[in-house]
Amino acid sequence: MDESNKINFNLSEFVSIMLQYFSYIDEYAKKIKEEKIENKIFIKEGNDKFTEIDYLSQKLFTNIIQKFYPYKNFTLIGEEALNEENDK
Repeated sequence: MDESNKINFNLSEFVSIMLQYFSYIDEYAKKIKEEKIENKIFIKEGNDKFTEIDYLSQKLFTNIIQKFYPYKNFTLIGEEALNEENDK
């Protein structure tokens, strides 16, 4: 194996980042459940519905991966279309 292309991956760092991510999403979901904030519902192609928390959780996850692991060749496949129009 060619060692020059090898990049170390700190698993404990990744787990810590993911725990923070899940904690943030959990707090957001609690606010929705307690009706402190509204979970808006949107409609995409094919009359499929998705909620704001669906979109925001996927967007946050994508942003985290891009920020902390820009050198990695990750392919993220998500349910919601992430684009500038939806970000508005």
